[in-house]
Amino acid sequence: MASESLRSLGVARLVSLAALATLAACSFGALAADSGRVIYQCELNGKKVTSDRLIPECVNKEQRQLNADGSLNRIIAPVPTADERTELDQKQRDADAKRAADAGFDLVVAQGREAGGHVRGDMGTMTLVPQVVDILGKLPVLAGGGIVDRRGVAAAIALGARGVWVGTRFLAATEANIHPQYRQLVLTSNGDNTLYSELFDIGWPNAPLRTLKNATTRNWEAAGRPATPRRPGEGEHVARRPDGSEIPRYFFGSPTRDITGDAEAMALYAGEGVGLVHAEQPAAAIVSELAAGLNIAPGIAGVRKSSTRSA
Repeated sequence: MASESLRSLGVARLVSLAALATLAACSFGALAADSGRVIYQCELNGKKVTSDRLIPECVNKEQRQLNADGSLNRIIAPVPTADERTELDQKQRDADAKRAADAGFDLVVAQGREAGGHVRGDMGTMTLVPQVVDILGKLPVLAGGGIVDRRGVAAAIALGARGVWVGTRFLAATEANIHPQYRQLVLTSNGDNTLYSELFDIGWPNAPLRTLKNATTRNWEAAGRPATPRRPGEGEHVARRPDGSEIPRYFFGSPTRDITGDAEAMALYAGEGVGLVHAEQPAAAIVSELAAGLNIAPGIAGVRKSSTRSA
């Protein structure tokens, strides 16, 4: 069953790549007509951006709205109010969850904004997970974001998750291939030392992420958070790979053991739960400690035993 689903995922990915190729080849009008839905397009940073909904980055700019019947409107989307933005985000989140269920996935990860690395969405784990669980019904949901110890695991199970997706805690695993300076900062930082931004975008643009604050982020904030190419140190190289190739400031990759140079200036991914990570441990020991949260969960009111067995 799982292998069949994985094969289906592979086919779905190929179909998605084919759709992207079609998007590049088709005219704007042909795309909307073929899809049978409304398509929006605008100019952003000199490039055409296309979406099946109003493009938030293009508010107060002209957007072309092509309807399924081929009619074309030119609109200027106003900046939504806070309530409107919340409603739009909720509708999009619900639609994403339903699409995942309809696509035949084996499970879905509900990642809260507290998470480290690249993060999509604005909701925290505590409020996101139960809503996704309610939408998906029997499809297993893993909770991610801010979960670093047995207490977080127990809380996730109480919210209806069937398991957890943990990243930041394993940065302190002995086996983790991260630079020693990066590991030391993980062990000595707290949640206030993280920054949610799109700063480290070379190689992966327009992708929100959470990292530890460092010299690169502090200099950028002190300069007033300017956009590229006016960011402090833009174009500089801060580190070097074993093959001699140089790594520019604002590159999206994080430093591994074999990086030389100023590793601290690179993207140091970590979630807000970093303040609960205090010691380097073997990965097996971390897993055992997290699994202890499954023993806590049955004692929490409202938690079903079936949830803990399935995690």
